[in-house]
Amino acid sequence: MKSKRWMFGIAAALLFGTAGMLAAQSEETQEAQDAEVPAGDVVTRQFAVVYFGPDEVQVFLENLAELDAAGSYLGAFPEAKLIIRGYAAKAGYEGGRMDVSRRRAEYCRRYLQTRFSLAAERFQTEWFGSEREPEGGAGTAASMRCAELLIEEKVVPPAPVDTGLSEEESYSDAESGM
Repeated sequence: MKSKRWMFGIAAALLFGTAGMLAAQSEETQEAQDAEVPAGDVVTRQFAVVYFGPDEVQVFLENLAELDAAGSYLGAFPEAKLIIRGYAAKAGYEGGRMDVSRRRAEYCRRYLQTRFSLAAERFQTEWFGSEREPEGGAGTAASMRCAELLIEEKVVPPAPVDTGLSEEESYSDAESGM
């Protein structure tokens, strides 16, 4: 699995530039987390954060690459799911903030479903208005006008390495200190 993810990161970097590099860095972080989590457990990690203008529900053009990288990741790893959390700045009234944060999360989901032909069950949308901050958020109005993309997937045990030796040869080498 590790080599497949690494190859995905390189391919994404070539195809999507900065967003691809984010995906590759995200994979390195994931590998470190996987080492601490037992195989078979489900882990959730932040993949990217995309930003919006005030009262806007369409992502900034420069953030489309992050959405595309998330779509490519979901295409490459069919077992993975995406949690999309919408947020809003503390301007206006609470009902309006909840509505705009919901529409931001749904915009990202629709974009990914349409562009990458992904099934609806691969997504979970949540929205918080200004009640919570995204993970690692700075608390500023600009940092709150966003949607957070979180990958949820099972930890897969590493594939056994084929050394070309039989089990008996491998054990006898270990016992002799070779």
